[in-house]
Amino acid sequence: MNVSQAESIRGTDTPLIQSIDVEFIGGASVPRAALTARIIAASGFQLGTPCEVGQLHRATKQIYATGEVATLEVKAVPLRNKNDVTGIAIDVVVQPNPVVKRIHFVGVDAAEQARLASLLRTKEGRMTSEDQVFEDAQHLSAELAKEGIPLAATETTTTHLDPALNTADVTFTLAHP
Repeated sequence: MNVSQAESIRGTDTPLIQSIDVEFIGGASVPRAALTARIIAASGFQLGTPCEVGQLHRATKQIYATGEVATLEVKAVPLRNKNDVTGIAIDVVVQPNPVVKRIHFVGVDAAEQARLASLLRTKEGRMTSEDQVFEDAQHLSAELAKEGIPLAATETTTTHLDPALNTADVTFTLAHP
């Protein structure tokens, strides 16, 4: 629903939210019931309350801010009885971020890999995002610079292994002079 549609149904009897549905695309990387509850809580939508102008945009921003979703669509669908709008159905379509199956390091020995892994926020078995992996790469480069390797470059690759399971491998490639 766009803003003009929302304004046209806002009259003296503003339709109330009658349902909130969360649909997942992609694999089940995390327990869906728990993620559904967090998405609904973050959205700010509540059954029996009006869907205000701007609320869809705020909900989208708030859900993305959880860091748990890769893609997202939030829609308000007018429920009609003949020509009258009797309520609003909120439909949220979400693709969760993948769960990291394995973290690889290229360009360092096994002992160094364990130390570098401890510096990451990205962890095996936990959900991550492309932004988080990028921030980890920057953090690793900064840590190496503190250790006297100022020109160290850290590149990352995220490979989605199994779309049905929504898992990914993350590779950090470290190159230093």
